[in-house]
Amino acid sequence: MFMVCVVSQVVHGEQKIRCIPEEREALLQFRAAIVDEYGMLSSWTTPHCCQWEGIRCTNLTDHIIGLHLPGGFPDEYDSEYKYMRGEIHKSLMELPQLQYLNLSSNLFEDSHIPEFLGSLKNLKYLDLSSSRFHGEIPSQFGSLSHLKYLNLAWNFLNGSIPHQLGNLSQLQYLDLSSNNFEGNIPSQLGNLSQLHELYLRGGYDINLAHEGKWLSNLFSLTHFDLSSVSNLNRSHSWLQEIAKLPELRELSLVDCSLSDHFILSSTPFKFNFSTSLSVLDLSMNTFTSPMVFQWVSNITSNLVQLDLSYNLLKGSISSDFVMS
Repeated sequence: MFMVCVVSQVVHGEQKIRCIPEEREALLQFRAAIVDEYGMLSSWTTPHCCQWEGIRCTNLTDHIIGLHLPGGFPDEYDSEYKYMRGEIHKSLMELPQLQYLNLSSNLFEDSHIPEFLGSLKNLKYLDLSSSRFHGEIPSQFGSLSHLKYLNLAWNFLNGSIPHQLGNLSQLQYLDLSSNNFEGNIPSQLGNLSQLHELYLRGGYDINLAHEGKWLSNLFSLTHFDLSSVSNLNRSHSWLQEIAKLPELRELSLVDCSLSDHFILSSTPFKFNFSTSLSVLDLSMNTFTSPMVFQWVSNITSNLVQLDLSYNLLKGSISSDFVMS
């Protein structure tokens, strides 16, 4: 009898996913702390919370495993930008199996990133980008041992980048771009051996710790953005370390105050970039001489895209410089 019932559910595609009462209550507390002027949570009224907009449950245990609640334009036909504001309630701690949390592009203006998010031990994906968070990155994030994706870009975060992020041994994607950090980029980020993409664009008051020697440990890195990181023009060791990365495909050094002097002073150094490097962005620097083309030819051989826009280049390009 039981077996027949189970088979019938599978054959007829009946959904038996329900919601755990304690987790439904946690979501209702979360909603109560949110100012939802655009009705993004309007479906959060029915008994079965696994059917609510933005909620994903596992069909094995009925636990909530995902919250997908980004702001933005709902579709190509709706020109109204929708977002939530208010407070991220600590009731999310009552979702023990939560793996995915996306609250990007909302308006949590003047709010700090809640420290309690560091206790969501099963999180694999966390996106809080473009939501106007202030304050520092909670050091508790270093406890998210299963995290693979972390995006905190385009906020107003300040202070130093916590060295505890170096504990995230499973991390594959990290974006800290366009915040207001200061001090050193911690060398502990060199522990992130699984990291594929690292974006540090716009850290106007941060520097590379230990001249970037830790960078060569990121041997899985394929995309790297150091745009607007200060003081890169004072040393060449960081570039030597990056050149050791065997999988690097795209490197962005936009607005790093690199100049002809940087090229001339790099003559004693050898930069043997991997043949995997195919995209190099050197735009918005202060190169004036066509020698930059020869320099690029010397450090890498398989580029398919080179961006030197918004420099101060004069003169002609040598016919020896060919990109195929």
